[in-house]
Amino acid sequence: MDRARSDGRVGGGAQDAEGAGDDGFTELRTREFGYLDEGGHTYLDHTGAGLPPRSLVTASAERITGGVFGNPHSESPASRASGLLLAEARGAVLAHFNADPAEYAVIFTPNATGALRLVGEAYPFRRGSRLVMSLDNHNSVNGLREYARRAAPRRHTYR
Repeated sequence: MDRARSDGRVGGGAQDAEGAGDDGFTELRTREFGYLDEGGHTYLDHTGAGLPPRSLVTASAERITGGVFGNPHSESPASRASGLLLAEARGAVLAHFNADPAEYAVIFTPNATGALRLVGEAYPFRRGSRLVMSLDNHNSVNGLREYARRAAPRRHTYR
């Protein structure tokens, strides 16, 4: 159960003598997301745009400034370097989901909107098929209706 602490924050889990918690969350938040407190920010839009931890930004900057990377669809040393990173990332995603690479492909998109657009463009909507959605969706999800509407399947909205 979460409990209000003397510093006004909400805490949960086991508490040490200072009330900071011994679950490591406070240390993790300070180390990786301390820039929120440093800038006086309260950030609530994690579903729209999650914030990067400091370690991710630092590692990405080191990778980018420590190598030369090119279009992975070209032939050059820089392109091969990008291709190797992409192959490694795809392998990590497949391993995380215990997915057989002979059965599944990993496709990187710029964001959820881009991913949903690919689904809408590729899904075989046809007369008689169904697109079932909840009433309240993100605009990107709602965009699937347009692809389905072109093929005139039945549409159901659930409240």
